[in-house]
Amino acid sequence: AQLVERSNRTAEARSSILLTSTRWSRAAAKAAALPFPPELPQGCANLRNVAVSCGILRYVNAVELDEILVRLRSLGGEASDIEVKRAAGGLPESTMATLSAFANRPGGGTILLGVDEQLGFLPAGVADPALMASALANKAREGFEPPVSVEISIIEPHNVLAARVSETPPSHKPCRRKGSAEAFMRFADGDFRLSEAEIEGFIANRTRPRFDQESVNGTTRDSLDAQIVESLCETARRRNETLRRVIDDELLLKKLGALSPDGTPTIAGLLSLSDYPQQWFPNFVIRAGATVTQHEDPSIRFEDVAMFDGPIPRMLDAAIDWARRSRSQRVTETADGMVTTESDIPPIVLRELLANAIVHRDLAPWSWSRATELRMLPDRMVLTNPGGLWGTTVERLGRDQITSSRNESLIRICQYLMLRDGNAIEAMATGIPRIVGALQTAGLPPVEFRDQGITFTAIVRVARQVTRAQPARRFADERVVKALRDSGAMSTSELAAALSVSATAVRNVLSKLKEAYVVEVVPGADGRSRRYRLVGAD
Repeated sequence: AQLVERSNRTAEARSSILLTSTRWSRAAAKAAALPFPPELPQGCANLRNVAVSCGILRYVNAVELDEILVRLRSLGGEASDIEVKRAAGGLPESTMATLSAFANRPGGGTILLGVDEQLGFLPAGVADPALMASALANKAREGFEPPVSVEISIIEPHNVLAARVSETPPSHKPCRRKGSAEAFMRFADGDFRLSEAEIEGFIANRTRPRFDQESVNGTTRDSLDAQIVESLCETARRRNETLRRVIDDELLLKKLGALSPDGTPTIAGLLSLSDYPQQWFPNFVIRAGATVTQHEDPSIRFEDVAMFDGPIPRMLDAAIDWARRSRSQRVTETADGMVTTESDIPPIVLRELLANAIVHRDLAPWSWSRATELRMLPDRMVLTNPGGLWGTTVERLGRDQITSSRNESLIRICQYLMLRDGNAIEAMATGIPRIVGALQTAGLPPVEFRDQGITFTAIVRVARQVTRAQPARRFADERVVKALRDSGAMSTSELAAALSVSATAVRNVLSKLKEAYVVEVVPGADGRSRRYRLVGAD
């Protein structure tokens, strides 16, 4: 039949087909270059069959759904790319936030309608999948700017609806709700409203970032550290044949992007070559915290807290030294009988991840209030910096010999800035392969990269991961997460009062959620009390 064989229909035509009753509109037929009225295949007597026959909806084998549900049960909750909704009373209003969040998420995501999380992710189905699909398609098309691109599947025999939400092109992000202009971001298994600063972050990344090349008013060549500049120029001339011919240091600094054409230091120049760039950019620092033991008391956050500042070479050297000391140590014996003490995370992994985080962080004005954060936990290291990937994807990291185009001048400068161990800060796309190889040699799991559009996180685990089925997160846990999501940071007593439970019960739940990296502790207004918030929430 022509409806089934013709596969080059436009997205607009497919939406029009879905939203008509049992017949095509003349406009939809014209857009799809199909005859009007169409010759419907036998049995296409209602909207559901027409939609399936046209390829707007598709029947999917239940094996695919089973694989997703097994994954969710093993996680004990929803994943960052999968949202489950029971949808017993129709299309939930919260679906709007999820559509926006997945559209803004690198790689998009999948919404499952008709699955009951409270019953251990059992497929319960929806009453009328075709009607709900029509409503969902209409919301995606009419409720957002730009419209959300979604592919809808009916999973038989469960009558579960699966909506695959495509990522909005970076040049059009963020995807916002019409009317309210709200935009959402996916973090862990929740949808969070973007702040104005975060919206600015998405807008700033619509085009190639060049913020590191902007000059900084009120600074001069004297704002740069003479010793670091001398080392940079010497290394650049020694390693680069073209730069070797540039005799004048100021001209060399201009060619590298450390100085603007009028001789004013750029952001890249100050961050890498000034003796104290935090004079202009107070949050261009690494904030670190470490705990090497598990605690029963969830109020104990870190045993060792540190902050590293200064120009990039000195800041990285100090942070790398601290990171190595913060990890548990193991004694190893080499083949020639030499005994050495090593960190449980290979030093090259610490160095390359920290260097990448600093060099590739977002430098747009929206990010100036945010620092790079390093967390050393008993079973893992978590490193987060402002700004998602630009010019590549998580899947391509370490596979292609490419370097992100973010901060081109800073990258160029850091090729010739050396760390204390003799390695260049920026090794031009060789860092990720080194990390992969070092982790494999150490018998550790691969590094986990999480790109959330305006933040980027790298997680290194220090023990082999054991995959086993776990029960879904308990109802009590969900109530605490929902309260923090709705109200922001709260104290233990505030949570206990809001949920009508004991403080002891709340502390038990918070301890588990903290261990699972779902919640974190933040100081109260008085600087002494402790409050809890969802990780990543402002």
